[in-house]
Amino acid sequence: MKTIVIAHNYTLSNFSAMSYQLAHFLAEKGYKVIFITHRPKFSEIQFLEIGKGSLTVYSWPSEKRPTTFKDFIWYAKIHLKYKPNFVIGHFVGGNISIMTSRILSLYKTKTFDYYHTISGAHFEDLDIGLKYKFFFLRKRLFYQLFCSKVICPSEIAKADLKSFFNYRKGIVIVNPMTDRYKDVEKINNNKIIISYLGRFEPTKGIIDLILAFKEFKKINQHSKIVLNLAGGGSQQQSIESLIQGDVNIVYHGNLPYDRIDEYLRNGHFTIIPSKFDNLPTVGLESLMNAIPLLISNTTGLSPYMKDEINCYIFPPTKEAIVKILEKVEINFQRHSSMSNQARLLFEQKFSMAHYCTSILKILS
Repeated sequence: MKTIVIAHNYTLSNFSAMSYQLAHFLAEKGYKVIFITHRPKFSEIQFLEIGKGSLTVYSWPSEKRPTTFKDFIWYAKIHLKYKPNFVIGHFVGGNISIMTSRILSLYKTKTFDYYHTISGAHFEDLDIGLKYKFFFLRKRLFYQLFCSKVICPSEIAKADLKSFFNYRKGIVIVNPMTDRYKDVEKINNNKIIISYLGRFEPTKGIIDLILAFKEFKKINQHSKIVLNLAGGGSQQQSIESLIQGDVNIVYHGNLPYDRIDEYLRNGHFTIIPSKFDNLPTVGLESLMNAIPLLISNTTGLSPYMKDEINCYIFPPTKEAIVKILEKVEINFQRHSSMSNQARLLFEQKFSMAHYCTSILKILS
């Protein structure tokens, strides 16, 4: 029986569900799965016999991020006890587990880290000083010295990994989404609701979106389109000032995860105007909920979409957004068909079953 360590969050309530369900899938297939969770924390070790295998869940000893020497020693004992054949790491929890297993196994353990956030976004959204330059150097050494492969959720992420870290062993496996689909009828047929959900940061293109929407409404004063916004970030104050008094733009605040599906289902389209983005989670959540996308051509999700079939694809400029809004209104009779196609794409490409099978292939 082969052993695999997964370092992530053991929960179904958010994006981490991909690892929760993968752990159960691999145990069912006969693996001994050791799951090390950052959140939630358990007071006792959890043990389950599943199918032909087993699942054991540990919690990192640190209350905060697992970055201490104490975490390192603790994980070294985990490795020596189980001697894993594979390690899959997400975010900071993957650093110690991957590095320690690689060293203690004399490089026999195969290690896979996840490249969730593209570095180009950091350079746009953050003030990159000496601290971040040191971070990039440290991460580059980590990838080169300790990772058998790095899993990228999109081709854009793979190219970004090569460009910023000179790492050439990236592999693309798209992220999945838990299926929470409900067939909900739109309440208000007198409006065409376009929803934005995400961070309010420069790379997300939300300022251009708002300015384009305002220009569109000036040209098309009888348009039924309204814009819903939800999220938060460094541009929040500027955005709130920009939309103040505009009855056609509604800000819903920074929504908790359990309200996201309801928010998206209440809209007819979800718009993703990012300057560049990896594989935006809100895009997968929308497809899962049968909501077609308005998506820029500079995201990792765009190549999987079909323009005018399950989405409208546009360059991330104000002028292009105005044209897309016009196209949405003129062709709104196609919305029902686009919704069905959006849901179909989710089932074919972004389901948990598809993801788990893809991971199993790289372990076999």
